[in-house]
Amino acid sequence: PAPLSMGDGGSPPTPSLSDLPTDYDATEAITRYASEVLGISVEVRASGGTEGALTLPASAQAGVDAAVEVAGVTYAALLQGGAASVSLGDGAISGDLSADIQDASLGAFVLLQPGTAPANEGQALSLVQATYPGLAGLPFTLQEVTGPAGSGQPAGLGGGKLALPTPPSGGGATYVFTAQTEQTEVDVRSGQARLVAMVAVVGVSPGGAGRVSIFAVVGKGSLTAALSP
Repeated sequence: PAPLSMGDGGSPPTPSLSDLPTDYDATEAITRYASEVLGISVEVRASGGTEGALTLPASAQAGVDAAVEVAGVTYAALLQGGAASVSLGDGAISGDLSADIQDASLGAFVLLQPGTAPANEGQALSLVQATYPGLAGLPFTLQEVTGPAGSGQPAGLGGGKLALPTPPSGGGATYVFTAQTEQTEVDVRSGQARLVAMVAVVGVSPGGAGRVSIFAVVGKGSLTAALSP
Protein backbone atom coordinates (compact mmCIF):
# COMPACT_ATOMS: atom_id res chain seq x y z
CA PRO A 1 0.00 0.00 0.00
CA ALA A 2 1.03 3.62 -0.57
CA PRO A 3 2.79 5.37 2.31
CA LEU A 4 0.92 7.95 4.33
CA SER A 5 2.42 11.13 5.79
CA MET A 6 2.17 11.41 9.58
CA GLY A 7 1.88 15.18 9.78
CA ASP A 8 2.01 18.48 7.97
CA GLY A 9 5.17 20.41 7.16
CA GLY A 10 8.82 19.57 7.65
CA SER A 11 9.96 16.01 6.97
CA PRO A 12 7.65 13.86 9.11
CA PRO A 13 7.82 10.07 9.21
CA THR A 14 5.91 8.33 6.43
CA PRO A 15 4.50 5.09 7.87
CA SER A 16 2.88 2.50 5.66
CA LEU A 17 0.01 0.23 6.64
CA SER A 18 -0.38 -3.52 6.66
CA ASP A 19 -3.49 -5.51 7.38
CA LEU A 20 -3.97 -7.14 10.77
CA PRO A 21 -6.78 -9.37 11.98
CA THR A 22 -9.00 -7.52 14.44
CA ASP A 23 -11.57 -8.50 17.03
CA TYR A 24 -12.57 -4.99 18.10
CA ASP A 25 -12.72 -2.17 15.62
CA ALA A 26 -9.16 -0.85 15.59
CA THR A 27 -10.14 2.80 15.21
CA GLU A 28 -12.66 2.56 18.04
CA ALA A 29 -10.11 0.87 20.30
CA ILE A 30 -7.57 3.63 19.70
CA THR A 31 -10.02 6.53 20.09
CA ARG A 32 -11.75 5.05 23.15
CA TYR A 33 -8.44 4.43 24.91
CA ALA A 34 -7.29 7.96 24.07
CA SER A 35 -10.48 9.43 25.50
CA GLU A 36 -10.91 7.22 28.56
CA VAL A 37 -7.27 7.05 29.69
CA LEU A 38 -5.47 10.07 28.23
CA GLY A 39 -8.36 12.51 28.17
CA ILE A 40 -7.86 13.48 24.53
CA SER A 41 -9.64 13.22 21.21
CA VAL A 42 -7.55 11.89 18.34
CA GLU A 43 -8.16 11.74 14.62
CA VAL A 44 -7.28 8.31 13.24
CA ARG A 45 -6.06 8.56 9.67
CA ALA A 46 -5.58 4.83 9.21
CA SER A 47 -5.47 1.82 11.54
CA GLY A 48 -4.08 -1.67 11.41
CA GLY A 49 -0.31 -2.20 11.55
CA THR A 50 2.21 0.60 11.11
CA GLU A 51 5.77 1.03 10.01
CA GLY A 52 7.66 4.28 10.23
CA ALA A 53 9.98 6.36 12.40
CA LEU A 54 8.70 7.23 15.87
CA THR A 55 10.45 8.46 18.99
CA LEU A 56 10.21 6.56 22.25
CA PRO A 57 12.95 5.84 24.80
CA ALA A 58 14.14 2.28 25.20
CA SER A 59 12.69 1.92 28.70
CA ALA A 60 9.19 2.66 27.44
CA GLN A 61 9.68 0.60 24.30
CA ALA A 62 10.49 -2.44 26.40
CA GLY A 63 7.13 -2.12 28.13
CA VAL A 64 5.30 -1.87 24.83
CA ASP A 65 7.06 -4.98 23.53
CA ALA A 66 6.26 -6.90 26.72
CA ALA A 67 2.57 -5.96 26.52
CA VAL A 68 2.33 -7.02 22.89
CA GLU A 69 3.67 -10.45 23.85
CA VAL A 70 1.00 -11.15 26.47
CA ALA A 71 -2.01 -9.14 25.25
CA GLY A 72 -4.98 -10.66 23.53
CA VAL A 73 -4.69 -8.19 20.67
CA THR A 74 -2.72 -5.09 19.69
CA TYR A 75 -3.95 -2.35 17.38
CA ALA A 76 -1.86 0.41 15.83
CA ALA A 77 -2.86 3.58 14.04
CA LEU A 78 -1.59 6.63 12.25
CA LEU A 79 -3.03 9.74 13.86
CA GLN A 80 -3.23 13.29 12.65
CA GLY A 81 0.15 14.49 13.91
CA GLY A 82 1.24 11.24 15.50
CA ALA A 83 0.86 7.51 15.92
CA ALA A 84 -0.35 5.07 18.56
CA SER A 85 -0.74 1.48 19.58
CA VAL A 86 -3.10 -0.10 22.09
CA SER A 87 -2.74 -3.61 23.54
CA LEU A 88 -5.81 -5.15 25.15
CA GLY A 89 -6.59 -8.23 27.21
CA ASP A 90 -4.47 -10.45 29.42
CA GLY A 91 -3.85 -13.33 27.03
CA ALA A 92 -7.28 -12.85 25.43
CA ILE A 93 -9.84 -10.10 25.08
CA SER A 94 -13.14 -10.24 26.92
CA GLY A 95 -15.40 -8.89 24.19
CA ASP A 96 -16.16 -5.79 26.27
CA LEU A 97 -13.86 -2.99 25.07
CA SER A 98 -14.41 -0.69 28.05
CA ALA A 99 -13.76 -3.56 30.46
CA ASP A 100 -10.53 -4.48 28.70
CA ILE A 101 -9.34 -0.85 28.74
CA GLN A 102 -9.97 -0.77 32.49
CA ASP A 103 -8.71 -4.25 33.40
CA ALA A 104 -5.89 -5.05 30.96
CA SER A 105 -4.61 -2.41 28.57
CA LEU A 106 -1.42 -0.66 27.55
CA GLY A 107 -1.39 2.27 25.14
CA ALA A 108 1.58 3.99 23.51
CA PHE A 109 0.91 7.41 21.98
CA VAL A 110 3.40 9.73 20.27
CA LEU A 111 2.17 13.17 19.23
CA LEU A 112 4.22 15.75 17.32
CA GLN A 113 3.71 19.44 18.03
CA PRO A 114 5.43 22.53 16.64
CA GLY A 115 7.72 24.21 19.12
CA THR A 116 11.12 24.19 20.76
CA ALA A 117 12.45 21.63 23.19
CA PRO A 118 11.68 22.33 26.87
CA ALA A 119 14.50 23.99 28.79
CA ASN A 120 14.05 21.99 31.99
CA GLU A 121 12.10 19.15 33.60
CA GLY A 122 9.35 21.47 34.85
CA GLN A 123 8.59 22.70 31.35
CA ALA A 124 8.74 19.15 30.02
CA LEU A 125 6.26 17.79 32.57
CA SER A 126 3.90 20.73 32.03
CA LEU A 127 3.91 20.02 28.29
CA VAL A 128 3.11 16.35 28.90
CA GLN A 129 0.26 17.19 31.28
CA ALA A 130 -1.20 19.73 28.85
CA THR A 131 -1.00 17.24 25.98
CA TYR A 132 -2.49 14.33 27.95
CA PRO A 133 -4.84 15.93 30.52
CA GLY A 134 -6.15 12.55 31.65
CA LEU A 135 -2.74 11.94 33.25
CA ALA A 136 -2.34 15.37 34.87
CA GLY A 137 -3.16 14.13 38.38
CA LEU A 138 -0.66 11.25 38.48
CA PRO A 139 2.33 11.44 40.88
CA PHE A 140 5.09 11.75 38.30
CA THR A 141 8.77 11.66 39.18
CA LEU A 142 11.69 12.31 36.84
CA GLN A 143 13.19 9.01 35.70
CA GLU A 144 15.91 10.15 33.33
CA VAL A 145 17.24 12.98 31.21
CA THR A 146 19.28 12.10 28.14
CA GLY A 147 21.21 14.43 25.86
CA PRO A 148 20.72 14.85 22.15
CA ALA A 149 22.84 11.81 21.29
CA GLY A 150 20.84 8.94 19.84
CA SER A 151 19.86 7.35 16.58
CA GLY A 152 16.60 7.03 14.73
CA GLN A 153 15.61 3.53 13.68
CA PRO A 154 12.62 2.15 11.79
CA ALA A 155 9.59 1.37 13.88
CA GLY A 156 7.03 -1.18 12.90
CA LEU A 157 4.51 -3.79 13.82
CA GLY A 158 6.02 -6.93 12.39
CA GLY A 159 6.18 -10.41 13.79
CA GLY A 160 3.78 -9.33 16.52
CA LYS A 161 6.00 -6.59 17.95
CA LEU A 162 5.69 -2.83 17.88
CA ALA A 163 9.12 -1.24 17.99
CA LEU A 164 9.28 2.45 18.89
CA PRO A 165 12.97 3.41 18.92
CA THR A 166 15.18 5.96 20.64
CA PRO A 167 15.01 9.66 19.77
CA PRO A 168 16.89 11.06 16.76
CA SER A 169 20.09 12.99 17.33
CA GLY A 170 20.05 16.75 17.85
CA GLY A 171 17.37 19.18 18.96
CA GLY A 172 17.60 19.04 22.76
CA ALA A 173 17.26 16.66 25.67
CA THR A 174 14.75 13.89 26.27
CA TYR A 175 12.88 13.96 29.60
CA VAL A 176 11.23 10.79 30.89
CA PHE A 177 8.84 10.68 33.85
CA THR A 178 7.16 7.73 35.55
CA ALA A 179 4.16 7.28 37.82
CA GLN A 180 2.75 4.22 39.56
CA THR A 181 -0.55 4.42 41.41
CA GLU A 182 -4.00 3.00 42.04
CA GLN A 183 -7.10 4.96 41.13
CA THR A 184 -10.65 4.54 42.31
CA GLU A 185 -12.87 3.87 39.32
CA VAL A 186 -16.38 2.59 38.77
CA ASP A 187 -16.23 -0.98 37.52
CA VAL A 188 -17.73 -0.95 34.03
CA ARG A 189 -19.38 -4.34 34.63
CA SER A 190 -20.64 -4.17 38.22
CA GLY A 191 -21.04 -0.43 38.65
CA GLN A 192 -19.19 -0.67 41.97
CA ALA A 193 -16.19 1.49 42.92
CA ARG A 194 -12.84 -0.30 43.06
CA LEU A 195 -9.11 0.36 42.79
CA VAL A 196 -7.46 0.01 39.38
CA ALA A 197 -3.67 -0.14 39.04
CA MET A 198 -2.01 2.27 36.62
CA VAL A 199 1.62 2.75 35.54
CA ALA A 200 2.69 5.52 33.16
CA VAL A 201 5.93 6.39 31.38
CA VAL A 202 5.72 9.79 29.70
CA GLY A 203 8.02 12.44 28.36
CA VAL A 204 9.23 14.83 25.73
CA SER A 205 11.91 14.33 23.09
CA PRO A 206 13.14 16.17 19.99
CA GLY A 207 10.79 15.78 17.05
CA GLY A 208 12.86 17.36 14.29
CA ALA A 209 11.83 20.10 11.84
CA GLY A 210 11.02 22.56 14.63
CA ARG A 211 8.78 20.15 16.52
CA VAL A 212 8.74 18.25 19.79
CA SER A 213 7.53 14.70 20.37
CA ILE A 214 5.33 14.16 23.42
CA PHE A 215 4.86 10.51 24.33
CA ALA A 216 2.78 8.58 26.81
CA VAL A 217 2.87 4.85 27.52
CA VAL A 218 0.23 3.87 30.06
CA GLY A 219 -0.68 0.45 31.41
CA LYS A 220 -3.85 -0.34 33.35
CA GLY A 221 -4.89 -3.39 35.34
CA SER A 222 -2.92 -6.54 34.72
CA LEU A 223 -0.86 -5.04 31.86
CA THR A 224 0.81 -2.63 34.27
CA ALA A 225 3.25 -5.50 34.82
CA ALA A 226 4.79 -4.73 31.42
CA LEU A 227 5.93 -1.32 32.73
CA SER A 228 6.67 -2.20 36.34
CA PRO A 229 10.34 -2.44 37.44
